[in-house]
Amino acid sequence: EDQNEEECTLVELKEVKEATNDLEEKLQRMKKECHIKCCTDSTSGSYKIIKGMRMEMEQILTNKTGLLDQNESLIDIKREIAELQEQISVMSVHILNKREENEELMQEIK
Repeated sequence: EDQNEEECTLVELKEVKEATNDLEEKLQRMKKECHIKCCTDSTSGSYKIIKGMRMEMEQILTNKTGLLDQNESLIDIKREIAELQEQISVMSVHILNKREENEELMQEIK
C-alpha cells in the first residue's frame, strides 16, 4: 500500500512538473506576443514611449552630425586664418624692407 502511494505521488509530481513546464512555455509565448503587440500597436503606451525615444535618438544623432560638421568647418577656418597670418607676416616684412629702401633712396636724393 505504501508503495502504491509512493508511485501515485511520483506520478502526480511528474504531472505537476509537466503542467508547470507547459505553463512556463505558454507564459513565455504570451510575453513575446505582448511585447510584439506593444511594439507594433500604435495606440499602446509602450509603442508611444519607444517611438519618442527613437525620435530623441535620431535628433541626438542629427545634432552630433551637425556638431561634427561645425568642428570640421572650424578646423578649416583656423587653418585659413593661420595661412592668412603667415601671409600678413611675409607682407609686413616686405613692406618694412621697401620702407627701408625708400628711406635710403630719400637720403641719397637729399
